[in-house]
Amino acid sequence: MFVLEIAERDVVVLYPGRVLGKENLRDIRQLLEDCERRGKRRFVLDFSKTEHVYYRLADLLAHHKNKLSAENGSLVLAGVSPYLKDIFTAVGYGDAFEEYDNLAEAVHEANC
Repeated sequence: MFVLEIAERDVVVLYPGRVLGKENLRDIRQLLEDCERRGKRRFVLDFSKTEHVYYRLADLLAHHKNKLSAENGSLVLAGVSPYLKDIFTAVGYGDAFEEYDNLAEAVHEANC
């Protein structure tokens, strides 16, 4: 389901897979919280291969983004398709996240 990788300078990259459904919210919450407990503060979610996300994911990501920002961390998105962007926009989070076209750019910006 989720693949986790540590990129340059301890940026955690999450690859959520093709579909991120309601049943995956607990898993992604737990994964983010576990990484945060280990001192990780910079995250990139690579949605380049993701076709659909459950709309409540936006709430979860916004919560963690705000928490990380308060701790000098970051949570940015890469490879967000127009369809996924429409989902985030429909639930009020269209402009809530820094989004990058590719993973390399997102990892670089997560370090800034």
